[in-house]
Amino acid sequence: MRKDNATFITKFISEAGSYLINSDYFAFVELKDYACYVIADGIDIDEKKESAKLAITTVITKFSENPGMSAGKLKQYMKAAHQILLEEAEEMRLEASMAILLTDYKKAMWAHVGNCRLYWMRNGNIKLATKDTSLTQKMVDDEELAIDQLAYHEERNNLYTYLGQPGRFTPVISSKKVLEDGDILMLMTRGVWENVGDAEIIDAVDGVSKAEDVCTGLEDVILSQRMEIVENYTIATVFVNKIYKNPNEGKYKKWIKIGVSLGAVLLTLFLTLFITRVQSNKSNIEKMEKYKERGIEYLQEYNYSLADEQMNQAYITSENVKAGKRSRNYAKVECVETYEKLTDNLNRGMSALQEKEYKKAAGLFQNANGLAEELKTNHGEDTSTYNKGIETYSTYATNMQAGVSAYEEADYETANSSFTKAYEVMDEIDDTTNRDIAQEYKTKVNAQISMANAKELEASGDSLRTAQTYADALLQYELAHGEYKRASEMGNVDATAKLKEIEEKMVETEACINKLSQEDQARMYEEMGDREKEAGNIDSAKEFYSQTMAIWQQLGNTEEVDRLKEKVVGTSAEASETSQDATNDLMSALEALANDDVELAKTYLNSALANYNAIKDNESAKKVKDILNKISAKQNAGN
Repeated sequence: MRKDNATFITKFISEAGSYLINSDYFAFVELKDYACYVIADGIDIDEKKESAKLAITTVITKFSENPGMSAGKLKQYMKAAHQILLEEAEEMRLEASMAILLTDYKKAMWAHVGNCRLYWMRNGNIKLATKDTSLTQKMVDDEELAIDQLAYHEERNNLYTYLGQPGRFTPVISSKKVLEDGDILMLMTRGVWENVGDAEIIDAVDGVSKAEDVCTGLEDVILSQRMEIVENYTIATVFVNKIYKNPNEGKYKKWIKIGVSLGAVLLTLFLTLFITRVQSNKSNIEKMEKYKERGIEYLQEYNYSLADEQMNQAYITSENVKAGKRSRNYAKVECVETYEKLTDNLNRGMSALQEKEYKKAAGLFQNANGLAEELKTNHGEDTSTYNKGIETYSTYATNMQAGVSAYEEADYETANSSFTKAYEVMDEIDDTTNRDIAQEYKTKVNAQISMANAKELEASGDSLRTAQTYADALLQYELAHGEYKRASEMGNVDATAKLKEIEEKMVETEACINKLSQEDQARMYEEMGDREKEAGNIDSAKEFYSQTMAIWQQLGNTEEVDRLKEKVVGTSAEASETSQDATNDLMSALEALANDDVELAKTYLNSALANYNAIKDNESAKKVKDILNKISAKQNAGN
């Protein structure tokens, strides 16, 4: 047993710092032939789940069940920790940084993700230190940032590889390193290395003979800085006082000779294993393709969550596929990787829509569009069966983003147009949830438009009442009341409060009108009728003329009554003539369409539209507009 012939001393300190909860965790196990040391830093905010502890417990369990020291073992342990965080995530994603150190008491190797670090000390100096999988570390590697700025840069915690991340997970794995007596191996979380420099680490091991003294020395450095907030910190130190030395090493040469004689047997065994591997590889490819096919089916149904699950399984299976570059199987693996990125973007895009983060959603759906094009161009995939969904959600997110931005800037016309487009595209694919959200925003916009119109009409009414043009003022107040009522019905609280105020103004204005002489009231109503007639509001003009005629009848002025009767008859005749002209234009347009003369038909339709607008026949005008729009759409489709 190697452990009995080696001396490894391990000590550690783990504290919560200024916080109530310590998200760090450290554990180790030393078996007879191998030892495993694991440190982790939980980087999520879920207080119900201890991400670091959960991940480390999984690694220690896997190691204890199947101990060893190889790149494959390290990858296996890391992926087990990564998978448990994905499986245990409920209300929010579980995430953690981690470093694993393995040794056979003679050599060592390690793997890490995130910003937990390992330091290898020899003869009082740092022989090797791991690099963080962070944006800041990449900037240092690319010589965009000085190395002494790494611990303080704002992107130091922006990780591109960590436990619990979505999509592809690739830990950093070292080669095997030969240990020597007196080496020191140290594991630490970011709460340590952000506040302790290389020089202080070297000082901490200088002349120290006990592992616990290194830990307490570094802790003293952290606490001596008297920071307002002390992050969680964990320090683990392994003193390699004596490595394992094989007493039978000289006998190995004899066994080598024996091994040569067994070559033929081993070759046969190798061929058997090779055939088994080929069959296993074929099975993995078939399994990967089935996951991919199911994922595409969910893509076609716009179920991006289940599509992502299937593509993620296809991707995990693809990691077990052995394929040389430029081979057909390699191309299949690359295709699956692209699909996994596509569904990940779509799934996260839908989540962003639920959170109403439309800018983020628009970017994710645009990325998905690009990946779909890549699948079509580079891998020959038929994307037409699910492209509509991607493009539709991309259009929806873009229009919702534009609508919200315009609404916040009080550009209600643009906002209404954007929300209308968003509503229409969701209606096309029958996504009632997102369609209703767009409708809610439209309602808010329309309420604001009605409020703006109402305020403008009310201000006009105030000016007219000041000028003692009471009938005009009353009309403006009535129109403003209608706009306030519409806004109130659409949920605008301010509009509800304004209704009572405008009603009081209407009562006051009617009182002013009642104080006028009947002759003045008659002249005022007639002037109003003339203006309404000139504006094409025939029904409104006739109503004012009727009011005028009623006053003259009360005064017994038959001459004025007769004159008003003629005016009403003339107004009705003009409206009837215009309506007849519009009807004639419409009949001529239909005849032109029957003769395939589209341009002539459009000319007649535009004339009919102008006539209907002149007499305020909005319903007929809308029907003519619909016909014109259909003709234009058909012409555009033909081009």
